[in-house]
Amino acid sequence: MFVLKIRKEFAEEVRRILFKKGLVDKRYVFVKNGDYIEMPLLRRLKKEEIKLFKRQDVKPINKKLPSKTLSKTPFEVILEKAGMENKNLLPKKWEFVGDVLILRIPKEIEKQEKNVAEIYAEVLNAKTVVKVMGIRGRYRKPKIKVLYGSSTETTHKENKIRFKLDVSKVMFSSGNIDERIRTAYLSNKNETVVDMFAGIGYFSVPM
Repeated sequence: MFVLKIRKEFAEEVRRILFKKGLVDKRYVFVKNGDYIEMPLLRRLKKEEIKLFKRQDVKPINKKLPSKTLSKTPFEVILEKAGMENKNLLPKKWEFVGDVLILRIPKEIEKQEKNVAEIYAEVLNAKTVVKVMGIRGRYRKPKIKVLYGSSTETTHKENKIRFKLDVSKVMFSSGNIDERIRTAYLSNKNETVVDMFAGIGYFSVPM
């Protein structure tokens, strides 16, 4: 079977990219092997896809990994713990920035949002849970509401870089990590790169 060997410190960011691209074979488990994580894939990566992970030093290998047992997904556990009507409206997707969990809560279940946040925090092991409410002001600061926990400051590790930020003051999207990795290799030492709307610098710092 197709397996990608990744150093532990890069495993989470590579996992997010491969899940987003639909390349992870969910029938098999991830295996820790020394300083590496072995990740099951549905197909062999193309050369251009491997180049995307140049900094992460990934290694495609052929190896049989153990198949998954019929365990419950985190969302299935959340559904079980949520003793409420309209369970079908619970967020099926979420985003982590460091140990802060970011949710989008439908209006239909806003009255129960604090209970919902507590369940998500317990199941997903989040320090703080916030609800996204849009963007505010001239500088497009995030508008959020804390539903669980208190501190919105966190440290987000990505590509061997630690970003310390306050999610109530600075935008940080983990969804475009593959693009950030790609742009890190576009410049060279003889160029001047201007990041017009740098924010915390998650595009410019890796350069």
